[in-house]
Amino acid sequence: MLAASLAMALPAAASAAEAAGRSTPDSPAAAAAASRKLVSPFGQLARKAVGTPEKAGCPSGPEPYTAALEFPSKYEGSGRSRDTLNPEAEARYKLATRAMQGFEAGLSELSNRYVQGDSGAGRCAMRWLDEWARANALTGPANMTGKAVRKWTLSAAAFTVLKVQDAPGMDTAQLQRVRNWLRNVAGIVIQEHSNIPAQKINNHFYWAAAAVGAVGIATDDRNLLDWAMEGYRRSVAAIDDEGVLPREMARRSRALSYHLYALQPLVMLAEMGRVNGVDLYSVGDCALCRLVRRVTDGVADPSFFETRTGARQVMEDDADGRALIWVAILSHACPGDTRLQAMQARYRPFSGRRLGGNLTDIYEHNSKELPDAIPTQACRHLWR
Repeated sequence: MLAASLAMALPAAASAAEAAGRSTPDSPAAAAAASRKLVSPFGQLARKAVGTPEKAGCPSGPEPYTAALEFPSKYEGSGRSRDTLNPEAEARYKLATRAMQGFEAGLSELSNRYVQGDSGAGRCAMRWLDEWARANALTGPANMTGKAVRKWTLSAAAFTVLKVQDAPGMDTAQLQRVRNWLRNVAGIVIQEHSNIPAQKINNHFYWAAAAVGAVGIATDDRNLLDWAMEGYRRSVAAIDDEGVLPREMARRSRALSYHLYALQPLVMLAEMGRVNGVDLYSVGDCALCRLVRRVTDGVADPSFFETRTGARQVMEDDADGRALIWVAILSHACPGDTRLQAMQARYRPFSGRRLGGNLTDIYEHNSKELPDAIPTQACRHLWR
């Protein structure tokens, strides 16, 4: 399944890449990059406790979800803008997806404990993942909401692996089973997102690309990372001169909220490219910079979004370290940026279970050695 998906998806990605002026597959730079092991956006995490037992034990994880992924949307019954919550449908959604919610939250907590020095928590997270891998979870048929849940859960699982896979005493057989499962689920996600026309690409596509890219790095599969990076290029091509994503602006009263949400996977994709030698930040004359400026201004004053949409903005969540988790990632790429530093001081800690949990701990309290990372030209133009 995965091979077939990539066979269909990657030729288009390759031709688009060459048209954009990147190195061709036969160039010396491309050959050198292809020979290197893929690098995690988290670098090599410094571990303060080597080989320790689980400080709080290893709790049982949620039962692996193997049924069809067919769930109600919390916007059920809403108009085309999909911006009005349906409380009854939201309650049904939360009940139906409680296994995935618990899985994501538990993995985030365990991997955070690992980064903070509890290496046993890293092994515990891998046991959780292995249980889902053995059950071949998340591979059933899905409706539209189920496809979203599949990729979100895949993202949480893959970024957890990037955090804990080098934990002392890791069971290598477990790790291999988990990697194989991640690739299997990534193949399904690719199939579900490979034929989306440009005018319909939205935040769901961005998250699919981020999830697949994380799996690519976790499994050292360059084809998967290439698919994800081409997904990034397709995504940021929609950012207009004012820094707007038209599909997210169509969410009317939640336009600002969804622009914030879109930045999370897009900035992580750009960082995954950067640490592996590709300056995605600068794509499209730094299209991402325009989006960052528009969203940052919108957090301070939402009037632009209200004027464009004709609707008062309703934030899905408050502007905090969860909604602005991308600030931690972007600050790592642009360490001398004083505006980002001020945002870090105001909104930390930065945490999101689908992008690796507590990124403040990762980027500020652990090793930042990323030997293959390249500086991005975007940092000079971020606020221009």
